Amino acid sequence: MKFLAVLNISLCLFFCNTTSAQSDSTKKSNTNLIWYKSTVFKTIAAPVLLTGYGLSVSGSHGIPSSDQVRDAALKTFPGFHTSVDDYMAFSPAALALGLKLGGVKTEHNLVDGFFLYAFSFGLSEGIVEGLKFAVHEKRPDGSDYLSFPSAHTSAAFAGAEFLHQEYINQSGWYSAAGYSLGSATGVLRILNDKHWFSDVLVGAGIGILSTKVVYLVYPVIKKKLSKHKSNHPLH
Repeated sequence: MKFLAVLNISLCLFFCNTTSAQSDSTKKSNTNLIWYKSTVFKTIAAPVLLTGYGLSVSGSHGIPSSDQVRDAALKTFPGFHTSVDDYMAFSPAALALGLKLGGVKTEHNLVDGFFLYAFSFGLSEGIVEGLKFAVHEKRPDGSDYLSFPSAHTSAAFAGAEFLHQEYINQSGWYSAAGYSLGSATGVLRILNDKHWFSDVLVGAGIGILSTKVVYLVYPVIKKKLSKHKSNHPLH
């Protein structure tokens, strides 16, 4: 059930991504295109690896399995609890905003950046919430059946990818900071006994992919809206 739900979402995102990539490359020849340099591959590679690995370590399967990771966390940090992860989920996006307000050059202006992040976060949350109710997996602590995948981790990595996309030409340290914050969020969700290892990995994959897809689609949508506006001026 879990695999089928993720597969359906992945296929939808893949075809959406493929359509966007094709619209951006209509003026380019594909005869010399190397598959691993294609826009589609660069977009889905990391998220697919994370999601695939996450599914492979579900339950008692894989190395290390989600059960093994939980046992190690409970043994190493017994009674651990913090609410910091509730805030850390948005820390990469907050860092991106802070750098922007601090005068660091970004790839987009403040308005476009706001919409890019809002759409990325919205897409990520939509996918995650859909999967939570479709899969209906029990949390490690038994509190409910909304464990898979991790919404906190998905939000954090959607923000981390947003930070990466906006400051990609400034410094690699910004990207490293964003992904470190995302990883820390996932670790805290495991230590809080709210998520399995597999939940965190798949959540990270969804967050990254959501932002990548939005960054591909947004310019096309914006161009079409601008064209529509120019053809129908207000009087």
